[in-house]
Amino acid sequence: MEDIREELTDEEIIEARRIFKGEEPGKSGCWHCGGLHELVAGLPMQRQPCPRVKRALWHPDGTLLEVEYWERDSWEDEDTVYPSEVFGVALEGDAEIEA
Repeated sequence: MEDIREELTDEEIIEARRIFKGEEPGKSGCWHCGGLHELVAGLPMQRQPCPRVKRALWHPDGTLLEVEYWERDSWEDEDTVYPSEVFGVALEGDAEIEA
């Protein structure tokens, strides 16, 4: 994402921060890429497949058996929100941090 402020509302940024901090039960960053795929601007929260995964092989019992990833930096991730994007944005009401 080029400019997260144009993509997400303040409420979505706050929600993403809470997820990354582990404050939203049952929600977490993707274990393949570390981002959130369910925060797509303007859409309700929904699970999106990780764009980093090229192919996944699942056992019938739901166990992930094998994963093939796209080469580094070769996958499309414009619908993925990363921690650096939501913690690197100042919102009204955020405490100022002194260097």
